[in-house]
Amino acid sequence: MKLDVAAALLWFCAMQAGRDAGLGDLEQDLRAPRPETRRSAVQKLAALRERRAWDLVVGALADPDPKLARDLFGAPGLRARDAWVRLRVAEALGRMAVEIDGELLARALASVEPKESDLRRMLLWSIERLARGKRIAGDRAKPYRAAEAIATSHADPEVRGAALQAIAALDPIAAHPAVIEACAGRDAPLRIAALLAIAEFPEQECLTSSQKALEDAEPRVRAQAIENLEKLGSRAAILALVHQMEIETRERLRYGILAWLRSRSGLDLGFDAAAGPRGSRVDSRPVLRPATDCRRSAGRKPRSPG
Repeated sequence: MKLDVAAALLWFCAMQAGRDAGLGDLEQDLRAPRPETRRSAVQKLAALRERRAWDLVVGALADPDPKLARDLFGAPGLRARDAWVRLRVAEALGRMAVEIDGELLARALASVEPKESDLRRMLLWSIERLARGKRIAGDRAKPYRAAEAIATSHADPEVRGAALQAIAALDPIAAHPAVIEACAGRDAPLRIAALLAIAEFPEQECLTSSQKALEDAEPRVRAQAIENLEKLGSRAAILALVHQMEIETRERLRYGILAWLRSRSGLDLGFDAAAGPRGSRVDSRPVLRPATDCRRSAGRKPRSPG
């Protein structure tokens, strides 16, 4: 019995060593000068259906060969049986350096089952990334329509939010009404997605919408509005942030604004604890002091009374 177990272990180790050697050979083929050799290596790695092999496939997606991208829409990639493989391919598509045909992206998005929320969201993220990088070839209207159908559906709010960001990246003008409408949506993930899209709008519109979102009851929405205003960095945006720091009820957000204002202004911005009773909604107000004055006053001796 012991001999049988030992023999089985030896056989397993030999098979594993052979498989590792095969991976090593295919990894070398990924760097071959001929595109055909590189594509063949990717197809063989995908056929192994192993996560280590797919790590190599994902690393090969920077390859400039456009045929390689098309192969990933088939059975070895987005149609693979392993959900992990499908997810990795969906993410990796957005990181590719080559242009990807818009019709392929639209078909892939339409073919994903609604129950596969993670896969849909990842594909939408890749479409958004490709659109912003101007790496979608052919008809961009087709992926736009596919994403718009999801954005206006009854899908999971986070998936609809990803779809909203995708259409805003594909065609900001056409997506504008949907983005503005989503700002007043019922679901917080959708409002956050709208603010992320609004960050790319003209400055005045971004300022107005982000200021309004500071009144949102959901802290995550206010956090995104604060981030938008920090990116703007205009005088009006800074004034809005200072005001928000005075009234914000979440300490994490208050101190986040404080840290940004300090780094931006070079001033030592602090809170005046005497501005309100402890425990009240507004128990302190920001006080601006030049950092140099603070350092000097910190080193001074206190005056003796009288």
